[in-house]
Amino acid sequence: MKNLRFAAFLFAAAFALCAACRAPLPPEATPETARAPESRTPAVPAAPDYARAESWAVLPAPERRSLPADVFYVYPTIFGGNGPEKMDTSDAALRARADVQIRINGGVFAETANLFAPYYRQASIELVDMDDAAGAALAAEGFDDVRRAFRFYLRHLNGGRPFILAGFSQGSMALLDLMKTEFSDPRLRERLVAAYLIGWSFTREDAEKFPWLKPARGETDLGVIVSYNTQLARAGHSFVLREGAFGINPVNWKTDGTPAPASAHKGAVIFDIATGKILKTVPHFSSARLEEESGALVVEADPAEYDASQSVFPAGVMHMYDYMFFYENLKENVRRRTDAWFEKKPFPRRMTRERERRRGKNRISFPRRERPAACPSSRKSRGRRRCFSRDLRRGQFFPARKASR
Repeated sequence: MKNLRFAAFLFAAAFALCAACRAPLPPEATPETARAPESRTPAVPAAPDYARAESWAVLPAPERRSLPADVFYVYPTIFGGNGPEKMDTSDAALRARADVQIRINGGVFAETANLFAPYYRQASIELVDMDDAAGAALAAEGFDDVRRAFRFYLRHLNGGRPFILAGFSQGSMALLDLMKTEFSDPRLRERLVAAYLIGWSFTREDAEKFPWLKPARGETDLGVIVSYNTQLARAGHSFVLREGAFGINPVNWKTDGTPAPASAHKGAVIFDIATGKILKTVPHFSSARLEEESGALVVEADPAEYDASQSVFPAGVMHMYDYMFFYENLKENVRRRTDAWFEKKPFPRRMTRERERRRGKNRISFPRRERPAACPSSRKSRGRRRCFSRDLRRGQFFPARKASR
């Protein structure tokens, strides 16, 4: 009896400890501020299966992929505080946090491209405190998930359309790793509009080691990496801003120290990072310039008003606002680069949709939203139907699906 009681005690203690490890962050903590000094070997959650719809945070139904280009988006760090961990992609609370971050930054691309965003086993915020080797080990499964998701996207979801890569913070880290391993293929680079790897550093060392990777040099160059890190003046380097980092000013699209006046700033959009709701919009938010010493994108902002998680990053690092501060400038640039791709490439916009329609029988089936109205059946019109479903957002028409009998 005594042994049974002792065994029961051990089971209860283990259960309580496990529950504590998975407890959500307190309301006042954010993914970027929650940290713990404890160090332990993280468990490896089950790998997501990208042939299943639930492994995708955003997966538009085939009939909703009406825009001529796609964006493959990878979200930033969303959790931490219990020591080094890897995201369990089946955890409903963590999935909800990822969804909020995708809503915040995905709006930059949503008017121009069809958005695809996978869940992945990202590393917790403790990644910031680790050396490069330990950090790479913690992030390895997550980076591999992004690679597998992208390969699946290309094979089953893309339909031949040009695409944008977009990430923020750890998402940009994962996409840079993807580009190093996958984009030596020139046929793949031809379909890349641009890679917006914001909140991380693409360095001169990277460019020398992987010569197929090119930094953005202007407003409409194609197949390039758009990267910058926002800071106040003289904030120095940080975990995300590395020595030798390339940078570009998203207001005037210059890569030197030429300052862009606030009058040229299209506008900031500030979100609540917990809910994804817009708190305010700020036209002509700030001047902006690239700092020669560090390569940082320098703005004029009140650090008391814009609390950028100084418990994680040094004072003056505005990492959390990399997208928000330049929201309208980025949105305009995504449209311009995509237009430039279609102007320079011999690839009609409607061809992408038609190619996907013809390949429909080979596409893996996913849960779909309501389909367009079916064509009326008629012997005389068989093979020559003029029944269409209208895409009101783009003013384009595509054949509606024939009703199954």
